[in-house]
Formats: sequence, structure tokens, C-alpha cells
Amino acid sequence: MPLDPISYSLAKKAKKIAENHALDSHTDVEITSPADGEVLTYDAANAVWKNAAVAAALQLLNFGGIFWFNNNWLPERMIDYATSGSGTITWASDHIRMSTGTTASSYAYVWKLVGLSPTPTWDKKRHFVCNMELRYLDANAYAWVIMGNTEYDSSTSSYWHVGFKAVDGSLYGTVADGSLESTLLLATLGGIETHELKAVFTPGVEACFYIEDEDKGAMTTHLPSGTSYANQIFYASVYNTAAEDKLLYAYQVKFVQEE
Repeated sequence: MPLDPISYSLAKKAKKIAENHALDSHTDVEITSPADGEVLTYDAANAVWKNAAVAAALQLLNFGGIFWFNNNWLPERMIDYATSGSGTITWASDHIRMSTGTTASSYAYVWKLVGLSPTPTWDKKRHFVCNMELRYLDANAYAWVIMGNTEYDSSTSSYWHVGFKAVDGSLYGTVADGSLESTLLLATLGGIETHELKAVFTPGVEACFYIEDEDKGAMTTHLPSGTSYANQIFYASVYNTAAEDKLLYAYQVKFVQEE
């Protein structure tokens, strides 16, 4: 029975790929439900070409680094947290809300730890992306969004970390090596702002900072190394220095430590 026009066209394309490749004796081609724009990758173990999406899934399965992607914040208390004074934390499906309330010197913060295998370390390249909403951080507030550790009630920190901080309306990139901190002014904050904050850390070289994928610069001094606080892959806090409610929302967090 003759093939219908669509089946004939697909078969013709598959035959052309098989005939025109330049991999010597590797003549098998495996294509499942092809679509425009799909990319093929070669599977040497089975001597066939396959859709690259299959290889990507296997790469993730065999990934030897560390990753944590999160955009669902239920059930409540799914990660560690602390509050004091009038500080509160509200957990929702799509976000977590940290609020100081209106009592001065109040705070709310959360943190996420990972285990010791693979080893969390500052000596591997790291990628850190957070989608955050910053409310009323334009004055009388300290807020931190980092990988590593800090002191929630301070505008500075020498603890090992890489990430972002807001201090009285100024948004900084920040790094520290256990002794000294380096900062880079990134933006001035208004009353309510939503941003994607990204830091790319290359050990011993630099920490690069981005807001909405716009390159805001890099730092090369006081970069962390070793393993101190490397297992704390997400830390977010908000603290007020006056009797005003300050809020920090986290929507999505993505962390990768390369192999």
C-alpha cells in the first residue's frame, strides 16, 4: 500500500539522514515522533541517532554535582526557618513570604541545607538564581539572599557566602571568605520590586552578578573556598531597624554545583 504524503515525507527525511551522515559504518537512525527543530545526538553504545532530549534526561540522571530547583513551598516548614519579635513566615504553593511585622529589630529567615555526598564545596563552580519580591526595603531594613551564611541582623558579614543583600535601599552583590567581605553596588530599590537575581561563582576567579540577566559586574576578591557553609545552598532573611513592616518573597530558587 502506498504511503500517505506525510508518512512518505518523514520516511524520505529519515533515509536522507542515514545516507548523508559522515560516521563511517554507523548507519542506523532512530527517530521517534519527529518534529520541526528537534536535534539529534549520537548514542555510541547502541550505534543509533536519537533525539537530544533523551540524552539530556540521561545526563541529568547521571549528573555528579548538586542541584536544587524549587518553586513549590508546601507543605509548611518544608525547609528550616526562624522568626523573632513580630516576624512571621507564610507558606504558599507558589511562594514563601518573610515579614518582620511592625516591631523594631524583628526578623524572619529561611535556609536550605544539602547532604555531604556529593561534597558541597566552594571549590566547584556554582550557579544561583532566585526570583524574589522585595517590599519596602528602600529604608530601615537589611535583607540577604545568598548561598552560604550570614548574620540576619547585620548589614555586613564575613561568613563564607556568595549572593545578594539589600541595605537601606541599596542592592549589592556580596561575597566573603570567612575573614573579609567584598560588595558591589547593583541597584537602588524602590518600595515594591520583583527581580530575578543570579550569581555565577567560579572558584578562585570571580563571582558574577545579574539582574534579569543583565550583567551587573563581577568581584574577584574575598571569594570563599573550602567547605565552610558550602552545604547551605539557600539563605534568605529580612530584618527591620525601625517599627516598620519589611517583606521578602521567594518564588523560585535554582541552585547547581557543577561536577
